[in-house]
Amino acid sequence: MQAKNNLMPHLDAICESIHKKHADALNITDVYVAEKVDIINQAIDELEIKKLEESIPEINTLSEKHNKHCEKLLDLSEENILSGLAQIEKLTSTPSVTLENSSKVYKTKYFNIFSYTKWVAAAMLLLALGVFTSNYLLQTNTVEFIAKRSEVKKHTLQDGSHIVLNSESRLNILSKFEDSPQRLVHLEGEGFFEVTRDVEKPFVIQTDAITFKVLGTSFNIKSYPNEENIYLEVSSGSVGFQLNDESGKSGIIKKGEHIIYNKVTKSLKNISNLRYNIGQWKEGKLSFNGHSLQEILNAIARKFDIQIVLKAKEYKNRTMVAEFGGANLAECLDFCVRVFNDLSYEIKENKKVVIIDKKKDNLPKSK
Repeated sequence: MQAKNNLMPHLDAICESIHKKHADALNITDVYVAEKVDIINQAIDELEIKKLEESIPEINTLSEKHNKHCEKLLDLSEENILSGLAQIEKLTSTPSVTLENSSKVYKTKYFNIFSYTKWVAAAMLLLALGVFTSNYLLQTNTVEFIAKRSEVKKHTLQDGSHIVLNSESRLNILSKFEDSPQRLVHLEGEGFFEVTRDVEKPFVIQTDAITFKVLGTSFNIKSYPNEENIYLEVSSGSVGFQLNDESGKSGIIKKGEHIIYNKVTKSLKNISNLRYNIGQWKEGKLSFNGHSLQEILNAIARKFDIQIVLKAKEYKNRTMVAEFGGANLAECLDFCVRVFNDLSYEIKENKKVVIIDKKKDNLPKSK
């Protein structure tokens, strides 16, 4: 018994030592695992970028197929219309009346019968073409989301991706995601995307001048048809892009970066540090960093559902930095004209604002 009591302190010391070593081992393991997780995440990001780079050449092929698809429909419709009209003319014409002298038809006794028949036949042809076109479009599984002027609309797509459309924008879903190797959409206007990750089915966004491709990330695209510039701003992950012109220039944009592409000059700028939060317009804020005055006025017009006419055309490409939180229309306009001292504006009837150069016109100075 005495011997056992003498051994107890030693056993306690040994157990304590074992527990300490075990704890140290756990700490080392935790650090090791954390390091490995970081390495794995980095490898995933690199693999994603590599996959985007490898798949970028497929974008043009996809765009060309879609364009040919649409051209086929247009050609077929034109062919049907021309053929149908020729048949109608043949059925309803008389030996004494030609197309060049169609005014004579109104003077003959056949006017009531043949004119009526012609219009009925034309209506039947247009109805048939309308049914054909509708069925064709339905077969392509096209779905359209629209945000009208002064609206901001949120949508959830079939794959769980979240889209927010800015004022006067539309998004067309060009394919059923589950039946297609790619999740293909077309954007006109501005949209913020939070794309559900799917390595096997890239998410492709077509615009009039650039095609974007992602696997799963969040980003903002601005591409209005009536504006010269297209903007891409990446909030998380990476986004691949390729120009739709003959150059086919492509690249990868990462988190915190954005590009500006001018459709007129064909110039492309890559800016690495964003000075404002991406997609602030979703919360009703307007943020601009180096945007042209014309672009800023367009955004204000869409937000407040008005028409803004910039008569001082020499100022339209002047750039400025601005952020409007809860500002009303007058406050936004006041700020814009203060930046350029020679400008003034007048709010007219029917939701119209005219901005002029005070040196050339006689509008009162804005307060």
